[in-house]
Amino acid sequence: MGIIIAGWADSDPVAAGDHVASLPAGRMRTEGISFVSWRWSETDPRAAADYVMRTAEASERQNLFRTVISEWAKSDPDAMLAWLGKLPDAALRDGLMPQILGSMAENDPAAASRRAIELPPNVQEAAMIAVVNQWANTDPQSASRWAAGLAEGKAKESTFNSLVGQWARIDSTGAENWIRTLPHGQSRDTAVMSYVRYLTSQDPKDALQWASTIDSESNRQKLLEPAASSWLQKDRPAATAWINASALSDEVKQRLLNQN
Repeated sequence: MGIIIAGWADSDPVAAGDHVASLPAGRMRTEGISFVSWRWSETDPRAAADYVMRTAEASERQNLFRTVISEWAKSDPDAMLAWLGKLPDAALRDGLMPQILGSMAENDPAAASRRAIELPPNVQEAAMIAVVNQWANTDPQSASRWAAGLAEGKAKESTFNSLVGQWARIDSTGAENWIRTLPHGQSRDTAVMSYVRYLTSQDPKDALQWASTIDSESNRQKLLEPAASSWLQKDRPAATAWINASALSDEVKQRLLNQN
């Protein structure tokens, strides 16, 4: 059915959409709405979005909107946001905003980042993460300058976590050099923790060195054990010597050294 509906929607989305809307509630109807809105969004995303709003069940709309708004946010973000602002469903608006700004960030990350900062707290953090994840792929240096300027708090910490995790996979040296510039505090701890998680499988010895710079004792301990465990798999003699000389508790040391 999907191929037929998609083909029909290519040539006559209104007729295809009316046919799907006449189907009884259930999986076939939901899938039909998805195919029609997907194909329609390539030529007229606003019409596709309106179709989803008037046809889909409220509980299904957020998932069905994902393809429609992704394309629309890239091609005409101002129109997309104006349309979104008129939706009466605040929960739907908030749920869609992170994806919209993430899509915007593909073409204009600076504008997307400004929008993210203006959002209310209940959606701001998820939007910032979506923006920085996309921005870090193309220009991590600019993304890092933006992130560093954010107000201290959970949203900044989550942004640092996502930024470093993404950046390290692309350019670990660049991510490391940036972390070295950060002042001590919770945001830096979050950035280091993200980097240590990356290093644990790549270079566990280096991961242990970085983990030791984390200010929070509880967070530091959470990361030392998995890094030491990974090092044991790569170089057991060297890791064993480090574990024996470390400040890890006797219980953790024994657990590590008893692993196969």
